[in-house]
Parts: sequence; C-alpha cells; structure tokens
Amino acid sequence: MKKRVSIKNIIIGTILGMIAFYHLFIISGAFALLYEDPLEPVIKYGEFPITVIYELNGEIKERKDVIVCEYAGIENWGTGGKHRKWTSEYISGNDYLFLLMGEEDGVKFTLSVEMPNWLASYYMDDLDPMYREERERELKRINQKLLLTQFVDGGWVQRTLAGDEVYEKYKLRVLEVRHSLPINNSYYVAD
Repeated sequence: MKKRVSIKNIIIGTILGMIAFYHLFIISGAFALLYEDPLEPVIKYGEFPITVIYELNGEIKERKDVIVCEYAGIENWGTGGKHRKWTSEYISGNDYLFLLMGEEDGVKFTLSVEMPNWLASYYMDDLDPMYREERERELKRINQKLLLTQFVDGGWVQRTLAGDEVYEKYKLRVLEVRHSLPINNSYYVAD
C-alpha cells in the first residue's frame, strides 16, 4: 500500500525546515562566517602617553602612564559581522590608572580614571567615522567621573562616581586628562 503525502504535511515540513534554518544561521550568527574578513591594519602596535592632573586634599598631583594598543586579529560578532579586534593595557602593568588607594570602614578601595573599552580602536584609527566626534566628546568629559572599586565580601565591586561626589567624599578632583592623538592608520587586504 502506497503512503500518500498530503499537502498539509509538506507545508508543515517546509515551515519547520525554515524555522530550523533561521535558528541555525540567522539567530546564531553562523552566516557571518561567510562574510569577508575586514582589511588588516598597516600599523598594528602603538604606545600612547596619558597624563592625569588632579587635586588631592588641596595638593596638585600628576599621574602618568602609557596605553599600549595592539592588533589582535579578527573577531566574529555573529549578526554584527566580523571586526578588527584591538587590545589595550597600561605599560605599568596596572589594570587601571589609580589616583587613590585606601581603606574606609575596613573596606579597601581604589579610585581610578575609567577608560572606555573602545579606546584602542580610537587610538589606532579604527572607529567608524560616524562615531568619531561622539567619542572625542566623551574623552573630553572623562575627568567628570571616576571608577570606585571596593573589596567587599571577598570580591571587587565597581561603580562610577560623579566628580562632585568624589570631591565631597575623598577631596579628589581630576583637573585635566591629557590624551595622545590617534594615529593615521590605513588598511590592506591580507594574503
């Protein structure tokens, strides 16, 4: 006896297949593997001095370091496509540009300048031109807030504090942050 395939079963099978395809390739971002890799940078390494001038208890202080930026290859952002990946770190080896370390009510704390995660892309001339002006404005306002890190219950907790709050509580005010200018980079098709 021959089994008949109904139109209803064909439609249901087609719909289920389309849903499976959608989940596999669209939502997971697997289709991004088919995208071309972005161009490679000509300049893959840079060092950018940074100076923070601040007031602590009425005394003017200066903190200097160098931000090292390095090309780290291509990363796949799924549905966001493929992008150049940059790393950045302070040449001093610190994770942050510390301005004050201390202890308050038995809780260890640090106050540091919070550096944005896009800073390496900015310095290495790899920002979307659409966002460049906005990022430059953000860098000019970087002295208006500080990162408070506290060691609580065996772990570090972080939050951002406004400049006025930092001055009121810790008598610390960032007067100026001097950033290096970004490089002029260019890009080429890798072999």
